[in-house]
Amino acid sequence: MEKLLKLRNRKFTTVIVVGLTLLGMEMIFLSRPVMNSMRMIMNQSHQPISTSEKLNDVSVNDIVVLDSEFIDASGFGYYSNDKLVIDYTLGAFEDEYILVVQPLGKGITKTVLVDRQVQFVGKRVNDHDSVKARASIVSDFADYYEITEEEAETYFAPEIIEFVGVVGDVPLWPIVVIAGTALIVIGLAAYVKKSHQKKIKEVLEYDEALHIASQLELPEFQTKHAILVDKYLINKNAWNAKQQFIMKDTIAWAYMHTMRNSFYGIPIHKSYSVMIYVNGTKKPIQISMTEHQVQTLLSMLHEMNQGVVVGYTQSWIKLWKKTLNKADFRQLILETQESN
Repeated sequence: MEKLLKLRNRKFTTVIVVGLTLLGMEMIFLSRPVMNSMRMIMNQSHQPISTSEKLNDVSVNDIVVLDSEFIDASGFGYYSNDKLVIDYTLGAFEDEYILVVQPLGKGITKTVLVDRQVQFVGKRVNDHDSVKARASIVSDFADYYEITEEEAETYFAPEIIEFVGVVGDVPLWPIVVIAGTALIVIGLAAYVKKSHQKKIKEVLEYDEALHIASQLELPEFQTKHAILVDKYLINKNAWNAKQQFIMKDTIAWAYMHTMRNSFYGIPIHKSYSVMIYVNGTKKPIQISMTEHQVQTLLSMLHEMNQGVVVGYTQSWIKLWKKTLNKADFRQLILETQESN
């Protein structure tokens, strides 16, 4: 049965591709909170840094736990082209301030109280905007206290920290969302596989399925999308088991379909497929192949001598819709030809 399941993996592949695409999109949109959650989890056990001297030893982009005397809840706004793009706040190490970067609208001021000892996880940064904002804040500090900027610098630690989260307040929801989506994708893929296996059992008897599987190694004819064995034409691109396993003696009509692709009226490519009408069905089954492969398959179907009509005439479409049956269809064609 596994061999037959492998023949037709379109639904399974579609579920996986769509699922992984959605998962990838989630990870892109949630990459920052996910990374922050992981950083919080991995760094909460680290010894907190409580002085700017120790912070000075931390490399840029390293994640650290900081033990601050307080965090100023008022915050500062940094403007770029008259648009508020990021919030800043100040933390305190002994007698120095440290500039803390926080995402706009999602910062420390919503989480941490003023005037208490606070441990939080942060990342040391030195990006252009933060450095520029720090210089602006130091200048405002100097103006407010009527001191020089050189004197104001002595009140500020040179390092800048990007806020990640408060120790003890790990945002696990992004990880839960992504993990949940991954489980749904796996579940859907498993359901599709199980469902198709059930449908194969409805279409084929167990012995017949084993017989088909045994012939897959040496088929009569094979392309990327089709396999011909002694009793069946197998359509690997079918969405359901009935259209996947086509009994040869139910094939009534087959012909080549050519699609001409053009660009601004200029022919650039032709694609070919075989169109197969089966007893009792109004619409054909279409299987993509090369021109040579279609011609080979049509020749083999014609040589089977099972009454398959090979070829195409526009008027035959109406004849087929009247009959939906191989014997009656052939009879109508013969009568039409004789009357002409």
